[in-house]
Amino acid sequence: MKKQMKNKIFHGLAAFMLLPLMGACSQDAGEVMPQQPADQESTELVPVTLRFATEVADMSTRGELDGTETGSIGEGGMVDLLVFAIYDSEGTLLNYQVDGYKSLTINGRTIQAGTGQNIMKWEDAENGITLDFDLRKTYQIAAWAQSSKCNAYNTQDLRNVTVSYAGAVNNDESRDAFCKSLTFDGNVNELKVILRRPFAQINVGTTGADYKNNRLIPGGTYYDKSTVTLSGVATKMNVLTDVISSEGLVEATFSSATIPAYYNISSVPTDDDKLLQTEGEQFLQIHLETDSDSEDFLEYKTSYPTKDENGAYLTEEFKYLSMCYVLVPTATQENNTVLPNFKVTFHSYNNREDNSVALTNLPVRRNYRTNILGGLYYTDSNTPGGDGPGGGDNPGGGDGPDNPDDPDNPDEPIDDPTSLFNSVSLQLEIKCDYFNNYNRDINGEEIK
Repeated sequence: MKKQMKNKIFHGLAAFMLLPLMGACSQDAGEVMPQQPADQESTELVPVTLRFATEVADMSTRGELDGTETGSIGEGGMVDLLVFAIYDSEGTLLNYQVDGYKSLTINGRTIQAGTGQNIMKWEDAENGITLDFDLRKTYQIAAWAQSSKCNAYNTQDLRNVTVSYAGAVNNDESRDAFCKSLTFDGNVNELKVILRRPFAQINVGTTGADYKNNRLIPGGTYYDKSTVTLSGVATKMNVLTDVISSEGLVEATFSSATIPAYYNISSVPTDDDKLLQTEGEQFLQIHLETDSDSEDFLEYKTSYPTKDENGAYLTEEFKYLSMCYVLVPTATQENNTVLPNFKVTFHSYNNREDNSVALTNLPVRRNYRTNILGGLYYTDSNTPGGDGPGGGDNPGGGDGPDNPDDPDNPDEPIDDPTSLFNSVSLQLEIKCDYFNNYNRDINGEEIK
């Protein structure tokens, strides 16, 4: 792939989300044979077993040269319930509600299914449910899976799922969700419904060198919390038709929360060395060299340069600073769009001044990750001010490639940084990556 040195946008492939609920009793996993629906008076009924899976769980090759890795974030690990409904070929809701699945009690909540819907534990959905269908007719199924810990989505009618951003918290993995609609008939014995995210996931990360440099500048600090505000996000989706509405777009704020770097750590580090890098932290890992055949990522680097003099990347592991899921106004799975405004704000563990980065026209796409990366920077090791490869846009200069101002003192900051990300003149990489296929670009074309 041809490299560009500034304001690069790499198109590869991004992500999806959830619903609000209200329910009552659970049922043992396994197949269920309900009574014949009242509106199905046919003598040609046949049993069809419906089984459900998420796309990430169904991908046997996940992790092999995947463009982006975020560990357990984005794996759908918090999904624990499913809602589904059956419709006729014209989209009219049918009465396929089963007594045992009219409500669900889970994690201290009782969640009621909507009219004609079934709600069940996710393990029941994976094991399958068997229903009777008329051989002579065509049906549609719409399904939505999410975490019972999230109440931001109203799925009482899967033809009009609504998303609320009120009280949204940044870096919240419980907002992950999946959905799917399919057309089928009674000529199949078993139907596997593989659900995909309807949301985009937006990640923010920076190199360890940039993160450390921000701590070294006068008044600098490490950041352990982040907030996101963005505009142009959608609030409505018809799961049955797979259409996200472009009407009623809103501005949303995801309030301050611990950065995803510490997602798998019980407590946030309190000393500088461990804030810079600690055992068990989750990095935002991006394969930036698309022609590489290595499955490994270039390791986290806490000193400059993070690019060599030819522009090649020296690190592919980034301090994971922010993550959120948003519904984006695209009509179909194949379309991509931009968000007019995006702002991420970083907050420090020691109550130092906040730091923000604002972008316009951020590329996003449902079921894709958009990765915003800072700190990728080459420093000319010979000329102060940096007039070698990389040009005068590079702060600093000096005699040592790892620390251009003072190679004998690794705890001196590089020249002229003003804040996180700005220490590299805001030369951001923005890379969109599909969750499960690194070999396709943002338009779905195979990468040669």
